[in-house]
Amino acid sequence: MNDAFLEMVRAETHRGMEGRALSGFATGGRCFGYATRKEENPPDRDHPRSEVAIDDEQAKLVVRIFRMWIDGASFKAIAVTLNNECIAAPHDGGTGNKGNRGWVPTTIRAMLLNERYLGKLTWNKSTWIKDRATGKRRQVANPREEWVTVDRPDLRIIDEDTFADAQARFSRRRKGPGRPAGITRRPSVCSGLFKCGVCGGSMTAISGKQQGKYRQYGCTTHYSRGSAICANGMTISETKASEALIAEVKKVLSQPGVADDLAVLFE
Repeated sequence: MNDAFLEMVRAETHRGMEGRALSGFATGGRCFGYATRKEENPPDRDHPRSEVAIDDEQAKLVVRIFRMWIDGASFKAIAVTLNNECIAAPHDGGTGNKGNRGWVPTTIRAMLLNERYLGKLTWNKSTWIKDRATGKRRQVANPREEWVTVDRPDLRIIDEDTFADAQARFSRRRKGPGRPAGITRRPSVCSGLFKCGVCGGSMTAISGKQQGKYRQYGCTTHYSRGSAICANGMTISETKASEALIAEVKKVLSQPGVADDLAVLFE
């Protein structure tokens, strides 16, 4: 009975959110360039709905990002430029940002592909479900026929021609030369273990030849966001890092009693 009741509540909530989406009201979530405000003279004064409106200052930055991309700047170059100018990123100070701040290349890419800037509001693109085995929530994409899209010309920030030029550059990049067939990155014993001593971000392979030869590890935050976010530009070769790590592990394992303790754990 509890499961049936929860399923009914879920269905009613989904139906109500669909009605708001079809009416052009906000259904949750954030999108850089827009803000929400309570509707004027709501039919239900105790439950006013939220309307979507253009944030003029953010909208100017959105136009600038599209123009920089069309003019040839990379995702990283755009992110570093905005960070150097101390422009707040969409999720700075957010609860889900894990203490990081600043613009990142993935954010720039997502903005350049977002049709909302054309005035197209899309709802129900994905669903969050809970894994009963782990208790964690994960996002699952919905079929395209279940999407709800509403045209709102009054919320257009990017014109059709500019958006088309941006997508044309994506198409040219996809047709460019990629990694040769059969060439994959060699896994490293150091993957996921090192942290930057300045910002606390992860240290990853930022340079090196194919198949992982002569790889150099550096601060991912510095590499992707620039010196304005993390000034640590130091790197270390994978060979030296691996040798130091393995030597330290051997030192710990050689201490008296450690082998016996490990044997007990694996019995």
